[in-house]
Amino acid sequence: MRGFYCTIIYRIFSIINVFRFFSRLSLVLLLASCNYKIIKDSPTQNSTTSFGENATVDAVLVQQSVLAICLRCHAGNTNPNLSTIDAITSQIDKIKSQVMSNQMPPSSSGYAALTDCQKDILNEWIRLGMPSTSSSKVTDLNSCKQGTPIQPAAKPILEMPLNYQTFVEKILQPKCLHCHNEKSGDLDASQYLLYPYAELIAHKKLFSTDGAHSKLYKIVSRNDDERMPPPKDSAALATDEQDFILRWLDNGYPEN
Repeated sequence: MRGFYCTIIYRIFSIINVFRFFSRLSLVLLLASCNYKIIKDSPTQNSTTSFGENATVDAVLVQQSVLAICLRCHAGNTNPNLSTIDAITSQIDKIKSQVMSNQMPPSSSGYAALTDCQKDILNEWIRLGMPSTSSSKVTDLNSCKQGTPIQPAAKPILEMPLNYQTFVEKILQPKCLHCHNEKSGDLDASQYLLYPYAELIAHKKLFSTDGAHSKLYKIVSRNDDERMPPPKDSAALATDEQDFILRWLDNGYPEN
């Protein structure tokens, strides 16, 4: 009889442990989705941000323009978290060291280094004591004269070189690499690395004898919940972006 009660107690504790496991798993998945949302909604201007004539060196400019590209990853999903001004100031020595040495943003994920102007803004902000506001104008910095860096008029993607570099610059970097990287909190996405070129073409299942039948093209052109980028997180690729991918695939997906 004692054995019977012991068996019942053991089963009850097993059920409780299973319930705890799934509760923790649900919490992890919920937090991961929240982190992704923060990253997606963060400022994501690139290194060619144009600064107005009256722009001043302050905390908002540093976060939203100078370090904006960093927030694609460092906004909750990847340490250090730089989603607030306080977080930036507390990590400023590490940020400065890695930015000035071009370790960050990581070139291994297809990102360009910050411009001289952006680096000088960061240095000036630090020199001023990292103020919330200041009267120091961006255009007073030698590397930022006349509101530089000026963002050139963007060429339509179908007029750009039909190669992997265009694919990275116009599609992968702004819309895909924040999930499809080794440090991603999205375990499925981290299994499909899209940068550098060798990682992408290693996924043989993404390619076919022609573009229209390639999984890579099908997954970005479909109209259901399986589409990439995911409908719950981002708009579909524009028609010209889809057309670029199709042409790139049909031409043997050239690297250069």
